[in-house]
Amino acid sequence: MQKQYLGADLLGSVVVFLVALPLCMGIAIASGVPPAVGLVTGIIGGVVVGFFSGCPLQVSEIGRA
Repeated sequence: MQKQYLGADLLGSVVVFLVALPLCMGIAIASGVPPAVGLVTGIIGGVVVGFFSGCPLQVSEIGRA
């Protein structure tokens, strides 16, 4: 990860979290675990995606030229 892209990667992680939030909570409820587990999963997934930049199809690539 390059430091110059840290802001874009962080923003991309937040976007991924917001998009994945309803899906994560729905899967948690369907699996029989508390919705908070889905919330934590969405947060971790969003942060992890920000560290794996490099693919032009990733949400974290927004704003890169």
